[in-house]
Amino acid sequence: MHRTTKQLNMLRVPLILIICSVLLSLFVFPVSAVESGACGEGVTWELNAGTLTIRGKGSMTDYKDRELAPWYEFREDIVRLEISPEVTSIGNFAFYGCKNITTVEIPNSVKTIGKFAFTSCERLSVVQFGGGLLSIGESAFNNCTSLTSLRVPYSLTSLGTQAFYRCESLYSVYIPSEVQTMGNSVFAYCENLVRAEVEARLETLPSWTFYGCDLLSEVALADSVRDIDNNAFEQCDELANIYFAGTDEQAEQLEKQITADVPAFEIRGYISSGEISPSSTSGRYVENDDQTVTQTNITVMQDDRISLVHTVNKTYTPESSEKGSYTADISLTVEQNDAWDYAIDQVQQTFSYITNTYSDQANMEGMSFTLYAKNDAQITNEFLDELSGRDIKLVLVASNGSTWKVNCEDIKKSDSDSPSNKLVVNYSHQITEASKDTCQKLGTDDCYRLVFTDSVDQKAEVLVQLPPQASAQSNAFFYQVEPDGSHKRVQAVMVDNNGNAHFYIASVNKDAEYVIGLNVPGESTEDVIIPDELREQYDSPLLRLENVPYVELGRVSSLGITGNQLMWILIGVLLGTTVIVGGIMLMWNKNKQKKLAWKKLEESKKAG
Repeated sequence: MHRTTKQLNMLRVPLILIICSVLLSLFVFPVSAVESGACGEGVTWELNAGTLTIRGKGSMTDYKDRELAPWYEFREDIVRLEISPEVTSIGNFAFYGCKNITTVEIPNSVKTIGKFAFTSCERLSVVQFGGGLLSIGESAFNNCTSLTSLRVPYSLTSLGTQAFYRCESLYSVYIPSEVQTMGNSVFAYCENLVRAEVEARLETLPSWTFYGCDLLSEVALADSVRDIDNNAFEQCDELANIYFAGTDEQAEQLEKQITADVPAFEIRGYISSGEISPSSTSGRYVENDDQTVTQTNITVMQDDRISLVHTVNKTYTPESSEKGSYTADISLTVEQNDAWDYAIDQVQQTFSYITNTYSDQANMEGMSFTLYAKNDAQITNEFLDELSGRDIKLVLVASNGSTWKVNCEDIKKSDSDSPSNKLVVNYSHQITEASKDTCQKLGTDDCYRLVFTDSVDQKAEVLVQLPPQASAQSNAFFYQVEPDGSHKRVQAVMVDNNGNAHFYIASVNKDAEYVIGLNVPGESTEDVIIPDELREQYDSPLLRLENVPYVELGRVSSLGITGNQLMWILIGVLLGTTVIVGGIMLMWNKNKQKKLAWKKLEESKKAG
C-alpha cells in the first residue's frame, strides 16, 4: 500500500503539468458565440465574427424558399464568405439575402451554383469564379445591385433564367463559347451595362436578355446566332454596334429583329463582321433642378487581365457648355497577379484621357479610384507609385472584403532603383472572436481578434467589418496587445450602420496582436471618432476627421515575439516539460522496481 501511494505521488507532477497546459490553452482559443452545423453530407458551416466558412468535401444541401439555410437567421451579420477548395457545389438558396457580403471567391472545385444562391446580396461587388464552374442556376445573382464586372470562366456550359437580373452596377459582361444553354432575362434591367460579349454557341438569343439595359452600346454575338427572340434588346436605346461574323443575309435578318426592339438602330446602328473594340463608351444626359445639366460619360474596358471603368460627370449650364465642373470615378478589377504592369499602362492612359478631355472645359472637383484586388489582394509597390502624389481618393478592396481608404497624396513613393519597388503587399486582414480571457479582461462579451496578413507602412482609413446587428452605432475600442498580455488602447471609433469600424492607421505589423472591444465599460468616450454618415445624429463631442491622429501600430516584445506567440511558446514548454519529467519519473520508477526485484531475489537466496 505504501509503494502504491508513492507511485501515485510520483505521477502527480506530470499530471499537474498536463492539467495546467490544458487550462492554459483554453484561454487562447475563442469560446464566444460561434454558430456551426452541417450543410451537406461531408460539408459543415461555421459562423465566427461575421465570417461564414463552408468546409468539407462534396455538395452543399439544396435549400428551399420555405426551408432556408441554417445561417439565414444570421444573414445580416455575415460579412465574409469562405468556401473550402473541396466543396463541389453551392446549394439552392444557400446565401439568399446575405446582403452584407462584399466579395466572394469561388474555388475551382465548385461545379454548380444553385438557383437563388446569392439573390439579394446587395453589397456583393466582386465575384471571383473558379475555373471548374459548369452551371449558374436561375436567379443565382438576381438583385446583386453592387456587382460591377462579370467574366465567367471558359468552363461554363449553362446560364439560368434571370441569373444576373437587376444587377444595376454591372458595366460589362463576358459569356464564353462553351455555354450551350441560356435562359431568358439573364441581364434584364442591368441599367448601367455598357458592353457585352456573348460568345455562347447559341442559335437564338433568348427573349428579354438585355431588356431595360438603357446604356448598352456594344454587343458581340457568336456567328452561330440565327434569331433574336422577342424583346431581347427592348429599351436598349443607346445600342449602336453589333459585332457578328455570320453571312450578310444572316446579319440582315438580325438587324430586322434588333430594329423591332430599338427603332433608332436602323438609323445610327450597324452590324460589323469585325471584332468588338477594346473599350466601349456610353452616356446619359440629366437635367437638374438648379437649371444645370449633367453629362455622364462611361468608358468600359474588359479582357482576361483587367476590367477598367471610368465615369466622368460634367455639370454645366446649357448657356455655357465650356464651363462648369466635373468629377471622375475610376474602377479597376485586376483579374490576374501578373497583370499589374498592364494595369499601370491602362490607368496612365485613363488619367491622360480625362485630363486632356476635360481640364480645359471645366474645373476638377474630385477623383476617386476603387481598386478591387483579386488573388489575395497582392498589390505591387510600382502600381501604388503611379497614384502617389495625386489628388485622388483610393478605395482598395481586398479579395476577402478588407477595405482600405487612402489619400494618394499620402502614399510614400518607393525607391525606383530598389528591388522592393517590385514587391507586393497584401492588404487583407482577418477577424475572429477573441478568447474568453480577453473578453474577461476587457469586461465585454463583444470582442474580436484582428490579424493583418502583411505589415503595411501606409497612412490609411482601414474599415474593419464587424457583424452589423451586433455592432452598428456601438463604440469600438482598438487595442494593441502588449508583451505582458495587457491591452493598450490606441483608438476609439463609432461603428457605422453597416458594421464598419473606421480606424485611422499609419502602419501595422503582421506579427503584432490587435483586439477590438465594443462598448467596453469604464472607457472614456470623449475622443470617439464618428464617421461622416453618422455625424448628423450627434452634436458633441466630435473629433473632426481632418484632425484625426493616425496611429502607428505593431510594437512587439524585446524578444521579437508577440504576446500570443509567447503564450504558445509557454504551452510548448509546459508540454515538453511534461513529457520529459514524465519520462524521467517512469525510468526512475522502473529502475527502482528492478532494484527491489534484485533485492528480493538476494534475500530469498540467503533465506534458502
